[in-house]
Amino acid sequence: MPGSSAATTVTATAQTVTLTGLTANTAYDFYVTQLCGGTTGSSPISPVGTFTTRTAGPPANDNCASAVTLTPSATSTCSAATSGTVEGATGTTGLATPVGTADDDVWYKFTAAATTHTVTLTGTGDYVQEILSGSCGSLVSVDYSDPSVSTYSGLTVGSTYYVRVYSYGSAFPTTAAAAFTICVTSSPAPSNDACANAVTLTPATTGAACTAATSGTVEGATGTTGLAAPTGTADDDVWYRFTATSTVHTITLTGTGNYVQEILTGSCATPTSVGFSDPNAKTYTGLAVGTSYLVRVYSFGSVPVTGTAGAFTICVTSGAPPANDACANAVTLTPEALNAACSSATSGTVEGASGTTGLATPVGTADDDVWYKFTATATTHTVTLTGTGDYVQEILSGSCAALTSVGYSDPNAKTYSGLTVGTTYFVRVYSYASTSPQRRQRPSPSASPRPLRLRRRPTTTALVQLP
Repeated sequence: MPGSSAATTVTATAQTVTLTGLTANTAYDFYVTQLCGGTTGSSPISPVGTFTTRTAGPPANDNCASAVTLTPSATSTCSAATSGTVEGATGTTGLATPVGTADDDVWYKFTAAATTHTVTLTGTGDYVQEILSGSCGSLVSVDYSDPSVSTYSGLTVGSTYYVRVYSYGSAFPTTAAAAFTICVTSSPAPSNDACANAVTLTPATTGAACTAATSGTVEGATGTTGLAAPTGTADDDVWYRFTATSTVHTITLTGTGNYVQEILTGSCATPTSVGFSDPNAKTYTGLAVGTSYLVRVYSFGSVPVTGTAGAFTICVTSGAPPANDACANAVTLTPEALNAACSSATSGTVEGASGTTGLATPVGTADDDVWYKFTATATTHTVTLTGTGDYVQEILSGSCAALTSVGYSDPNAKTYSGLTVGTTYFVRVYSYASTSPQRRQRPSPSASPRPLRLRRRPTTTALVQLP
């Protein structure tokens, strides 16, 4: 016994012995000896063994049925932590251990006020927390964490969840090493968690930098059911929308997290992906001016993110149009000399161009026209466009304020006759369809430029070639 030289002898015939009358939280030495030849016989004695008794009794919440109720904070800040300890606790019989040794678990419970909650344990010990659903008689593990802070998503609002806390190791901690505080905080879903509540973004003026970024977060967000993820794990997406003011827009996400952005057309019920990006900035080309696009943002990984890791800003900027987007800025073409081959070529693109207001369209949809002009050196000239797209060319006379159509062509080459030598003619070029030029696989701005050439033929017919 402690504090005494007297020894207490316990006779046992089984391998398990129950000792009574011990002092709580006290160290004891023990020896094991055989009974050979009676109590006065000579028997070997084992080396000394030691053990320490536990506290006088287990915590009040040692059992699931006595779980302490926790009230989740309304925000991500803990408003009232609850003190607890595993000192003196025992393990729960028949319940599997997800990690470590659950021989001293204590119990808490809370009612989910959001689909995502964070459980935080604060103390000096190495604790394990486990979240379980169901009843004490039939518990189902939802998830667990060896780190003392973990965020659990996909919870059902209004459901009761149990929190099991125990020390990781098999040794029984005492006093400060056994003590902790526990707190449940909330991560309410953002207002734009659902596509139907997408936040409207206004693109910056064409060619301008972002002047008013919109703040957002994926903390507390849930995934959109039935919508595939182009990359990563889209279990926390939030939604935005914008109306294209150009065929080219850049979307920039700024923050410390690893985000995915995806652009979609259509309605929330039947969205169609246009493109996506894992880098936080991407330029999308071939957009349809006036069309509403959805922007889906989510964190790449499957681990819920909180605080600054979930926060970002988003901005939509417009691509700069071609320099000759307006008639007033028409690029001058010089016809080739008689019998000369096309020696000079002018590059062009309709990407990022807009339509000319108030000017009739002879065929197709002239929502991305660009402009050229030349002075006739013969009564007949041929204009040739060379490229992989489906272009329309139109020749017009007059001034930019009062243009008169001379003729047009949907094929990319056409000869125009009856021209007046010395007169300036405008060449209007645009893509035939209203859909994205990129979708029709026109060359991108980074591709080799399309040359524009002007040549005179022996028949005094000049050639303007726009590859």
